[in-house]
Amino acid sequence: AFTVAAIICSFAMLLIMVWAAFAYENQQKVSAQWFGNPESDMGLSLVKAAGGFTINAWAYVPAFLTVELSTCMEDPRQFQKSLLLSGALNASIFLVVGTAVVGRWGYAVGEVIGITQGVAVWQPGTVANTAFSMFSL
Repeated sequence: AFTVAAIICSFAMLLIMVWAAFAYENQQKVSAQWFGNPESDMGLSLVKAAGGFTINAWAYVPAFLTVELSTCMEDPRQFQKSLLLSGALNASIFLVVGTAVVGRWGYAVGEVIGITQGVAVWQPGTVANTAFSMFSL
């Protein structure tokens, strides 16, 4: 039951993020480039580029916590399939949501989409923000 609830919440958050990207404009949009980012300071540019990789890696950390649960699995040999599936889903969701959001709102998207400045959808009290927060809990 918890697994189904987690899947429903994850996909609901994905749909809210993609919908918000196409329904709202970012008033502070700085267009993204295909390679690199438009920062004028090279040091800051490298830090922000590295941040993109670390955010994805930290998002995957909870999947590694399931290693502890593999001893409780009916067939622990299936754990490798579970780990590969979760890794593929994590990467594909980051690519789908990231491409849609950065394409619409520019490269200066918050580390967590809900803290992106200049987008009305993430103001406290809006239906989308409240629903996103509810599903993330």
